[in-house]
Amino acid sequence: MFSKDRANLRGNKSKWYLIGSSLLVVVMGYFLSTNMFLEDELEVLASPIGEEIGANGQRDVEILEWIYDENNETMQVILDIKDMRFAVDKLDVQAVQRSTMSPVEVNISYEIEEYMVLDIKNFDHDFEQISLQLYEIEMSENEQEERSGIVNLYTDYREVEHRDIDEKDQQNYFEYVMDTLINNAEEEIEIHHEEILGIEQNIIDIEDEIQSIKEEKQYQTAEEKVHTDNHINSLEVQKESYISNQNELDERIKLEKERIENYENRKRNSSISLSN
Repeated sequence: MFSKDRANLRGNKSKWYLIGSSLLVVVMGYFLSTNMFLEDELEVLASPIGEEIGANGQRDVEILEWIYDENNETMQVILDIKDMRFAVDKLDVQAVQRSTMSPVEVNISYEIEEYMVLDIKNFDHDFEQISLQLYEIEMSENEQEERSGIVNLYTDYREVEHRDIDEKDQQNYFEYVMDTLINNAEEEIEIHHEEILGIEQNIIDIEDEIQSIKEEKQYQTAEEKVHTDNHINSLEVQKESYISNQNELDERIKLEKERIENYENRKRNSSISLSN
């Protein structure tokens, strides 16, 4: 989990005004580049849900959920920032609405592991589109904060999911994230099992080929046997490589199972503590 020092995502109103100018330049530049100002109807601009989105060409971000509660004029976004939590010293998050090109309030509600739950508030009813930007903050040599964009995520009033947002407490968020982590680990195990089946078949094929070559070897000349031995050695190397890959996948499966057990224990212990 990010520490408060590593991910100070809770801004205040004065902060929004201070960062507004630079933020508007970035967002307006993007919207202008799409020629949206000249169109009678805006082009739909919405990031995909449940798909990996490239960030800085090196890392991936995934939107697990983006909900718009129209009655309360709030949004909830759940992000999987994956390995970014290890690669970035400090994160900042900002949001801008398309209707006025002005920043809107965004706060973090919960974070654990690589998952972040964000709330977006104080935007117009006719917001049209909202851009959510993730930034990396680094300290320069003169101890000044320098900000660089990581990824821009978007939602559109025609694409966003309309649903009431439950007032979740920390326990509900915790259970949701734990269930998501468990599901992801189970999917990884299934993928690895399929990969192991393919490796096992490759090993069988190599062993059959080696046996066939050895049977033919007895009828070969001395020179041919030299080439055959080299071929057999090459196949043995391939076989050892497959066995090594299989062992690595077995270790990954073991690790994922340990993670599942850990997540389930954390859910169980959390429920017990609440009931006491």
